[in-house]
Amino acid sequence: MAADSTQPATALLTEHLQYTPLSLIDDIINSVNNFIYQGVGSLEAGLVSTPPERLGFKPVARDNGEPDFSAAQQEIEEGLHQLETLLNATVDRNFDKFEIYVLRNILTVPADLAPWVQLSHYHGLEYPPPKEAATAEQVQLLRQKLAASRALSRALAQRQAQNEAILNQLRALTDPASPDNIAFLISGGAAQTLNVSAERSALTTNAAFTMSQLPALKALLATLRSQMAALAEARSDQINEHGAREENKQERREYIGQRTQMQLQRHRGALPDEAAVLPGGPLAMGELQALEKVAHAFDPA
Repeated sequence: MAADSTQPATALLTEHLQYTPLSLIDDIINSVNNFIYQGVGSLEAGLVSTPPERLGFKPVARDNGEPDFSAAQQEIEEGLHQLETLLNATVDRNFDKFEIYVLRNILTVPADLAPWVQLSHYHGLEYPPPKEAATAEQVQLLRQKLAASRALSRALAQRQAQNEAILNQLRALTDPASPDNIAFLISGGAAQTLNVSAERSALTTNAAFTMSQLPALKALLATLRSQMAALAEARSDQINEHGAREENKQERREYIGQRTQMQLQRHRGALPDEAAVLPGGPLAMGELQALEKVAHAFDPA
Protein backbone atom coordinates (compact mmCIF):
# COMPACT_ATOMS: atom_id res chain seq x y z
CA MET A 1 0.00 0.00 0.00
CA ALA A 2 1.36 3.37 -0.98
CA ALA A 3 1.49 6.09 1.61
CA ASP A 4 -0.71 9.13 1.14
CA SER A 5 0.98 12.40 2.07
CA THR A 6 -1.72 14.66 0.71
CA GLN A 7 -3.81 17.13 2.67
CA PRO A 8 -6.66 14.70 3.62
CA ALA A 9 -4.22 12.29 5.27
CA THR A 10 -2.49 15.11 7.15
CA ALA A 11 -5.85 16.49 8.27
CA LEU A 12 -6.91 13.04 9.48
CA LEU A 13 -3.73 12.58 11.53
CA THR A 14 -3.96 16.10 12.93
CA GLU A 15 -7.55 15.56 14.04
CA HIS A 16 -6.66 12.23 15.61
CA LEU A 17 -3.44 13.32 17.38
CA GLN A 18 -4.66 16.87 18.20
CA TYR A 19 -1.44 18.24 16.67
CA THR A 20 0.23 18.17 13.28
CA PRO A 21 2.78 15.39 12.59
CA LEU A 22 5.43 17.94 11.69
CA SER A 23 5.07 19.70 15.06
CA LEU A 24 5.98 16.42 16.83
CA ILE A 25 9.19 16.11 14.82
CA ASP A 26 10.02 19.78 15.44
CA ASP A 27 9.63 19.26 19.19
CA ILE A 28 12.04 16.31 19.07
CA ILE A 29 14.63 18.30 17.12
CA ASN A 30 14.29 21.29 19.46
CA SER A 31 14.80 19.03 22.47
CA VAL A 32 18.01 17.63 20.96
CA ASN A 33 19.26 21.14 20.20
CA ASN A 34 18.59 22.16 23.81
CA PHE A 35 20.69 19.23 25.01
CA ILE A 36 23.49 20.38 22.70
CA TYR A 37 23.35 23.94 24.03
CA GLN A 38 23.36 22.71 27.61
CA GLY A 39 26.33 20.40 26.93
CA VAL A 40 28.34 23.14 25.22
CA GLY A 41 27.53 25.55 28.06
CA SER A 42 28.68 23.06 30.70
CA LEU A 43 31.85 22.36 28.72
CA GLU A 44 32.57 26.08 28.45
CA ALA A 45 32.10 26.56 32.20
CA GLY A 46 34.49 23.68 32.91
CA LEU A 47 37.18 24.94 30.53
CA VAL A 48 36.99 28.50 31.81
CA SER A 49 37.25 27.41 35.45
CA THR A 50 40.25 25.15 34.76
CA PRO A 51 43.71 26.77 34.91
CA PRO A 52 45.19 27.17 31.43
CA GLU A 53 48.39 25.31 32.49
CA ARG A 54 46.39 22.14 33.13
CA LEU A 55 44.85 22.40 29.67
CA GLY A 56 48.29 22.45 28.05
CA PHE A 57 48.50 26.14 27.24
CA LYS A 58 51.85 27.84 27.61
CA PRO A 59 51.83 31.35 29.01
CA VAL A 60 53.26 34.31 27.16
CA ALA A 61 55.49 36.53 29.25
CA ARG A 62 54.47 40.17 29.51
CA ASP A 63 56.77 43.14 29.86
CA ASN A 64 56.31 43.12 33.63
CA GLY A 65 57.10 39.40 33.82
CA GLU A 66 53.54 38.16 34.53
CA PRO A 67 52.11 35.29 32.43
CA ASP A 68 49.51 36.16 29.79
CA PHE A 69 46.78 33.57 28.92
CA SER A 70 44.63 35.76 26.63
CA ALA A 71 45.47 33.53 23.68
CA ALA A 72 44.18 30.51 25.62
CA GLN A 73 40.84 32.25 26.31
CA GLN A 74 40.42 33.11 22.64
CA GLU A 75 41.28 29.58 21.57
CA ILE A 76 38.73 28.12 24.01
CA GLU A 77 35.97 30.38 22.65
CA GLU A 78 36.80 29.56 19.04
CA GLY A 79 36.94 25.84 19.78
CA LEU A 80 33.57 25.86 21.55
CA HIS A 81 32.01 27.76 18.67
CA GLN A 82 33.35 25.25 16.16
CA LEU A 83 32.13 22.35 18.30
CA GLU A 84 28.63 23.84 18.56
CA THR A 85 28.51 24.46 14.82
CA LEU A 86 29.61 20.89 14.13
CA LEU A 87 27.02 19.42 16.47
CA ASN A 88 24.23 21.56 14.97
CA ALA A 89 25.19 20.53 11.45
CA THR A 90 25.26 16.87 12.48
CA VAL A 91 21.86 17.11 14.14
CA ASP A 92 20.34 18.88 11.16
CA ARG A 93 21.70 16.35 8.68
CA ASN A 94 20.67 13.28 10.64
CA PHE A 95 17.33 14.55 11.85
CA ASP A 96 16.37 15.56 8.34
CA LYS A 97 16.64 11.88 7.51
CA PHE A 98 14.69 11.10 10.68
CA GLU A 99 11.93 13.50 9.66
CA ILE A 100 11.61 11.99 6.20
CA TYR A 101 11.52 8.46 7.60
CA VAL A 102 8.89 9.26 10.25
CA LEU A 103 6.60 11.11 7.84
CA ARG A 104 6.82 8.34 5.25
CA ASN A 105 6.67 5.25 7.45
CA ILE A 106 5.24 6.12 10.90
CA LEU A 107 3.01 9.20 10.85
CA THR A 108 1.18 8.29 7.69
CA VAL A 109 -2.06 6.79 6.46
CA PRO A 110 -2.18 4.51 3.43
CA ALA A 111 -3.97 6.00 0.47
CA ASP A 112 -6.47 3.14 0.13
CA LEU A 113 -7.20 3.16 3.89
CA ALA A 114 -7.78 6.86 4.53
CA PRO A 115 -11.38 6.95 3.17
CA TRP A 116 -12.35 4.10 5.54
CA VAL A 117 -10.91 5.54 8.72
CA GLN A 118 -13.54 6.76 11.19
CA LEU A 119 -12.47 8.50 14.36
CA SER A 120 -14.18 7.82 17.67
CA HIS A 121 -15.99 11.15 17.85
CA TYR A 122 -17.62 10.44 14.49
CA HIS A 123 -19.36 7.28 15.67
CA GLY A 124 -23.13 7.49 15.37
CA LEU A 125 -23.10 10.33 12.85
CA GLU A 126 -24.86 9.99 9.53
CA TYR A 127 -23.47 11.60 6.43
CA PRO A 128 -25.04 13.03 4.46
CA PRO A 129 -27.52 14.12 7.16
CA PRO A 130 -31.19 13.19 6.73
CA LYS A 131 -33.59 15.68 5.21
CA GLU A 132 -35.45 16.24 8.48
CA ALA A 133 -32.23 17.13 10.31
CA ALA A 134 -31.96 20.69 11.63
CA THR A 135 -29.94 23.12 9.58
CA ALA A 136 -27.21 25.37 10.91
CA GLU A 137 -29.56 28.38 10.78
CA GLN A 138 -32.19 26.55 12.81
CA VAL A 139 -29.64 25.50 15.40
CA GLN A 140 -28.39 29.08 15.68
CA LEU A 141 -31.96 30.33 16.09
CA LEU A 142 -32.59 27.79 18.85
CA ARG A 143 -29.42 28.90 20.60
CA GLN A 144 -30.55 32.52 20.48
CA LYS A 145 -33.97 31.57 21.87
CA LEU A 146 -32.32 29.59 24.64
CA ALA A 147 -30.08 32.53 25.55
CA ALA A 148 -33.10 34.87 25.57
CA SER A 149 -35.06 32.44 27.75
CA ARG A 150 -32.21 32.23 30.24
CA ALA A 151 -31.91 36.02 30.37
CA LEU A 152 -35.66 36.32 30.93
CA SER A 153 -35.51 33.69 33.65
CA ARG A 154 -32.76 35.60 35.45
CA ALA A 155 -34.74 38.85 35.16
CA LEU A 156 -37.88 37.18 36.52
CA ALA A 157 -35.95 35.68 39.41
CA GLN A 158 -34.51 39.09 40.25
CA ARG A 159 -37.95 40.71 40.06
CA GLN A 160 -39.39 37.97 42.26
CA ALA A 161 -36.73 38.66 44.88
CA GLN A 162 -37.52 42.38 44.76
CA ASN A 163 -41.26 41.74 45.11
CA GLU A 164 -40.64 39.41 48.03
CA ALA A 165 -38.59 42.10 49.76
CA ILE A 166 -41.39 44.64 49.23
CA LEU A 167 -43.96 42.19 50.61
CA ASN A 168 -41.82 41.61 53.69
CA GLN A 169 -41.66 45.36 54.26
CA LEU A 170 -45.44 45.67 53.89
CA ARG A 171 -46.03 42.77 56.27
CA ALA A 172 -43.78 44.48 58.81
CA LEU A 173 -45.97 47.60 58.65
CA THR A 174 -48.97 45.63 59.93
CA ASP A 175 -47.02 43.67 62.52
CA PRO A 176 -47.72 45.01 66.04
CA ALA A 177 -44.27 43.89 67.17
CA SER A 178 -42.55 46.06 64.56
CA PRO A 179 -41.50 49.57 65.68
CA ASP A 180 -42.58 51.05 62.33
CA ASN A 181 -46.00 49.42 62.16
CA ILE A 182 -49.11 51.31 61.04
CA ALA A 183 -51.60 48.83 62.42
CA PHE A 184 -53.44 51.67 64.16
CA LEU A 185 -54.84 52.68 60.76
CA ILE A 186 -57.00 49.55 60.67
CA SER A 187 -57.37 48.69 64.36
CA GLY A 188 -57.76 52.00 66.20
CA GLY A 189 -60.87 53.86 67.24
CA ALA A 190 -60.77 56.13 64.21
CA ALA A 191 -60.56 53.10 61.94
CA GLN A 192 -63.65 51.61 63.58
CA THR A 193 -65.50 54.90 63.21
CA LEU A 194 -64.69 55.02 59.51
CA ASN A 195 -65.49 51.31 59.16
CA VAL A 196 -61.93 50.47 58.07
CA SER A 197 -60.77 46.92 58.70
CA ALA A 198 -58.05 44.55 57.56
CA GLU A 199 -60.48 42.36 55.66
CA ARG A 200 -59.77 42.10 51.97
CA SER A 201 -63.31 43.03 50.92
CA ALA A 202 -63.35 46.12 53.16
CA LEU A 203 -59.96 47.24 51.92
CA THR A 204 -61.08 46.74 48.34
CA THR A 205 -64.23 48.79 48.92
CA ASN A 206 -62.33 51.59 50.63
CA ALA A 207 -59.72 51.65 47.90
CA ALA A 208 -62.37 51.76 45.18
CA PHE A 209 -64.20 54.59 46.95
CA THR A 210 -60.95 56.53 47.35
CA MET A 211 -60.11 56.10 43.68
CA SER A 212 -63.59 57.26 42.66
CA GLN A 213 -63.14 60.48 44.65
CA LEU A 214 -59.82 61.36 43.08
CA PRO A 215 -61.25 63.11 39.95
CA ALA A 216 -63.49 65.34 42.09
CA LEU A 217 -60.59 66.16 44.38
CA LYS A 218 -58.41 67.04 41.40
CA ALA A 219 -61.11 69.33 39.97
CA LEU A 220 -61.60 71.00 43.36
CA LEU A 221 -57.86 71.48 43.70
CA ALA A 222 -57.68 73.13 40.27
CA THR A 223 -60.53 75.49 41.24
CA LEU A 224 -58.86 76.38 44.51
CA ARG A 225 -55.63 77.13 42.72
CA SER A 226 -57.33 79.57 40.35
CA GLN A 227 -59.16 81.23 43.25
CA MET A 228 -55.94 81.51 45.23
CA ALA A 229 -54.29 83.21 42.26
CA ALA A 230 -57.24 85.64 41.97
CA LEU A 231 -57.12 86.38 45.71
CA ALA A 232 -53.41 87.03 45.52
CA GLU A 233 -53.93 89.50 42.67
CA ALA A 234 -56.80 91.24 44.51
CA ARG A 235 -54.72 91.52 47.66
CA SER A 236 -51.86 92.99 45.67
CA ASP A 237 -54.21 95.55 44.06
CA GLN A 238 -55.69 96.41 47.46
CA ILE A 239 -52.24 96.95 48.92
CA ASN A 240 -51.28 99.18 46.00
CA GLU A 241 -54.52 101.19 46.30
CA HIS A 242 -54.07 101.62 50.04
CA GLY A 243 -50.51 102.81 49.49
CA ALA A 244 -51.70 105.32 46.89
CA ARG A 245 -54.35 106.68 49.29
CA GLU A 246 -51.84 107.06 52.08
CA GLU A 247 -49.52 108.88 49.73
CA ASN A 248 -52.32 111.25 48.66
CA LYS A 249 -53.24 111.93 52.29
CA GLN A 250 -49.64 112.70 53.11
CA GLU A 251 -49.39 115.10 50.19
CA ARG A 252 -52.66 116.75 51.29
CA ARG A 253 -51.38 117.19 54.85
CA GLU A 254 -48.17 118.72 53.60
CA TYR A 255 -50.05 121.09 51.28
CA ILE A 256 -52.50 122.12 54.00
CA GLY A 257 -49.62 122.71 56.37
CA GLN A 258 -47.81 124.87 53.84
CA ARG A 259 -50.93 126.91 53.01
CA THR A 260 -51.75 127.32 56.69
CA GLN A 261 -48.29 128.61 57.45
CA MET A 262 -48.45 131.00 54.50
CA GLN A 263 -51.78 132.39 55.73
CA LEU A 264 -50.46 132.80 59.23
CA GLN A 265 -47.33 134.51 58.01
CA ARG A 266 -49.40 136.85 55.88
CA HIS A 267 -51.57 137.97 58.80
CA ARG A 268 -49.28 137.61 61.80
CA GLY A 269 -45.79 137.68 60.38
CA ALA A 270 -43.19 134.96 60.07
CA LEU A 271 -43.16 132.30 62.75
CA PRO A 272 -40.22 130.13 63.72
CA ASP A 273 -40.42 126.47 62.71
CA GLU A 274 -39.78 125.31 66.24
CA ALA A 275 -42.58 127.37 67.80
CA ALA A 276 -44.76 125.22 70.03
CA VAL A 277 -47.83 127.55 69.93
CA LEU A 278 -48.97 129.54 66.90
CA PRO A 279 -50.31 132.94 68.01
CA GLY A 280 -53.17 134.67 66.23
CA GLY A 281 -56.93 134.68 65.99
CA PRO A 282 -59.25 132.22 64.33
CA LEU A 283 -59.42 131.85 60.54
CA ALA A 284 -62.13 133.49 58.55
CA MET A 285 -64.99 131.50 57.00
CA GLY A 286 -63.67 132.02 53.48
CA GLU A 287 -60.26 130.68 54.39
CA LEU A 288 -61.75 127.58 55.95
CA GLN A 289 -63.88 126.95 52.88
CA ALA A 290 -60.84 127.33 50.65
CA LEU A 291 -58.95 124.80 52.74
CA GLU A 292 -61.89 122.38 52.56
CA LYS A 293 -61.98 122.68 48.78
CA VAL A 294 -58.30 121.88 48.61
CA ALA A 295 -58.81 118.87 50.86
CA HIS A 296 -61.68 117.58 48.69
CA ALA A 297 -59.58 118.06 45.58
CA PHE A 298 -56.87 115.73 46.95
CA ASP A 299 -59.26 113.26 48.58
CA PRO A 300 -62.61 113.12 46.75
CA ALA A 301 -63.77 110.21 48.89
